[in-house]
Formats: sequence, structure tokens, C-alpha cells
Amino acid sequence: MLTQNIGGHTLTIYASEFAPLPKDKVSLTWNDDQGVMRELKMPPFCITNMQKVTAQMCQYVYETKQRYLDVHALTESEDELLQMTMRMAVEYASTRAVGLQPDHAKGEAHHTRVP
Repeated sequence: MLTQNIGGHTLTIYASEFAPLPKDKVSLTWNDDQGVMRELKMPPFCITNMQKVTAQMCQYVYETKQRYLDVHALTESEDELLQMTMRMAVEYASTRAVGLQPDHAKGEAHHTRVP
């Protein structure tokens, strides 16, 4: 289960260990602030039961969006554009019922207005 400690909501995902093939990516590489290449090796796990996880992710977004925006809109930031964007997102989320609905035929999610 995953959580962002917002409103007591959790997101359950399903994962399974796999035997990586030579071209599978099982690490994350990046350059740090000093330009040194770093690598984080990850255990070989993948998300399973994609249709159920997609539906649960959509439900999680729907249930937590307002609280998430409220928490982050209250966070002090020196970035005026970020503050304005968060205020607009809070207003939009509070006045419109919008969510993600899974496209079960393709196992994908798309943005739609919820009645």
C-alpha cells in the first residue's frame, strides 16, 4: 500500500518479482548537483493486475484531489506562479466534479467529467 499521508487514504497496488532480461531497466541513473553520475539499483518488481490497479488509482485521485490541493496550496512558496496555479487548481477542483476513468478496453485511464 502507498500513501502520501493525506486524509488517511491509501493506494493498493499489486507487484510481482521478475527475472530481468539484459535490456530491462532495473536502476535509475542521474547526475547530481556536482555533475557526478549516480545510480540507484532497484529490485526487479513490476506492477501486476493493471486493470484493477488503474481503477484503484483513479479512485485514489478522485478521493484525495481536494485534500491534496488544499494541503499544497497552503504550503508557503516564493514562486508566485506556483501559488497562483495551486489556487486556481483548488478552485477548479472544488467547483467541478472531474476524475480519471479507466478505459477498460485498453487498460488505460483518460480524463473525463464525472456527472
